[in-house]
Amino acid sequence: ANENTIRAKKNWGEKFKAFCERENIKSLGDVTYSALASFVDAGHKAGDAPTTTRLRYDILRHFCKLQFSRHGFVDVSLGLRGPSIDKGQPKWFGKKRGEALRLKAESERDRLVVELMYRAGLRRSEVCRLNLGNFDADNSRLKDVWTKGDKFRQIALNDSVLKAIRAYMPARHQILRKRDRAYLALPASKQAPYPLLLTTRATVPGDPESFRLSGETIRNIVRRADEHTTPHQLRHSFIRDVYTSTKDILVAKEAAGHSQVQTTFRYAQPEEDEVILAIRGLD
Repeated sequence: ANENTIRAKKNWGEKFKAFCERENIKSLGDVTYSALASFVDAGHKAGDAPTTTRLRYDILRHFCKLQFSRHGFVDVSLGLRGPSIDKGQPKWFGKKRGEALRLKAESERDRLVVELMYRAGLRRSEVCRLNLGNFDADNSRLKDVWTKGDKFRQIALNDSVLKAIRAYMPARHQILRKRDRAYLALPASKQAPYPLLLTTRATVPGDPESFRLSGETIRNIVRRADEHTTPHQLRHSFIRDVYTSTKDILVAKEAAGHSQVQTTFRYAQPEEDEVILAIRGLD
């Protein structure tokens, strides 16, 4: 689980504990279906977003599944249902804004972070997990990238991403030369587990994970370039651009790494001016 998921689980665990104290629930045997339903509904009634309410439900179901079976109780949460979530339309932006974001990146590292999401379609979690060993320079791709659902995908790289990688490598080399001198003498197989993108905070020589960027750092990199843009909007824009340039939904699906083509269809929504031009072009 990533740091945000761990933090959320801890937060909702504390909320559930406080709820049990208010309801005078002292043991698992005192937990009822109606009490669990009240806990799930409480956030929705308080004005929480549907996704937040859904998170509350998912964490509660996971807790109940583990604890009730472990202590020999019947899992009273089995019939519990969380709210359905309408994902809505993805938010993408045009190439003019994308170019401005690229120019505002503060360093070669930050520029590479933007390029990987905007022109290779990586998710923020995938950028965090990238290691040097994932970069296959001979085939201009990222290989075996760890993605959602504990799956792996192969990602083709265009010239702008390859250029950004090459531009960042000297700075990366200098960071490791200063902070982990033994790294330079390591064989390629030992260098491969080190992150492609490095942090310079709280690093430990010989510990590749201490050099890894956090999801929060990546969010801040994008925010510094444009405070109104999120990392996932960069990925949304990539998928939209692939679709509009090819008009092939299956190509866009593969480029995005989607499991279901129905997810990719959300990026095929025509713009108003496209509809107008199509109508005006009829005989």
